[in-house]
Amino acid sequence: MPSRTYKVLLDSSVILSAYKSRTGGSYAIIDNLSKAKNMAFITTSEAFLEVLSKSEKFETIPLIMSNWILSKRIRVVDSMPSVDDRLLALLTNDPDDTHLVRVARDEGVDALLTLDKKHLLTNAVREFLNPILVLSPKEFLWLQPFRL
Repeated sequence: MPSRTYKVLLDSSVILSAYKSRTGGSYAIIDNLSKAKNMAFITTSEAFLEVLSKSEKFETIPLIMSNWILSKRIRVVDSMPSVDDRLLALLTNDPDDTHLVRVARDEGVDALLTLDKKHLLTNAVREFLNPILVLSPKEFLWLQPFRL
């Protein structure tokens, strides 16, 4: 019987945290679990561009960051705006985060990982996306079958 593949959507905050620190939960998830055959990581085109826009802050260039992301088997999915973005902006209280909620729903992910406590790690977003899990990297690491 083939094993189940878990699809996980990564917010830019998780990718940036993993890139910055090799000791945190974000890095543990991206580095270790990206090698697992039953894990598929995705991020949105908006999140990908946001990460690249921060390259100077990390004293690198966008090409190096891009190559690092792709080396971790993180697939970038297009996240074209849709008519329900206004409603999703009310849910997140931030129009810049609507693409994550929309892609989580439309791509049928198992989990959305973020460090954004103000706009995404909220009861409203969790209830809207249920049964999709909206988690911090720390919460994700404690869940089975994701536990390292």
